Amino acid sequence: MLPFARKEELRVVAEEIGETATLEMKVADLREIILGSKAYKNDPESVNNFLSLIVEAGKRKEEQSDNLEFEKIKLEKAKLEVQLELERISLEKAKIESVRIDPDASNASGN
Repeated sequence: MLPFARKEELRVVAEEIGETATLEMKVADLREIILGSKAYKNDPESVNNFLSLIVEAGKRKEEQSDNLEFEKIKLEKAKLEVQLELERISLEKAKIESVRIDPDASNASGN
C-alpha cells in the first residue's frame, strides 16, 4: 500500500473496490479496510496500481490548479503595472498642462 496516499484517495479506492467508506473515517481505517478487502487479497497489484492512478490524477489536478493560480497572479500584476503607468502618464500630462497654462509659474519656480 502506498504510504503517500491521502484520505480522499484512499476513500475513493475503498469505494471502487466495493468497500464501505465514509468521510469521517481516518486514513488508518481506510488503509485497514483496503488491505482487508477481497479485492486486495485477490490482486494487491491491481489495487495498488489503481491507487497510483488516483494519486497521480490528484497531483496533476493540484498542479493545474497551482499553475492557474500563478497565471491569475501574473495577470493581476500586469494589470496593476498598466494602471501605475497610466497614472504616471496622467501626472506627466497634468504637469505639461500646468506649464502651458502658466509658463511664468514654471520660470518662477526655476529661479
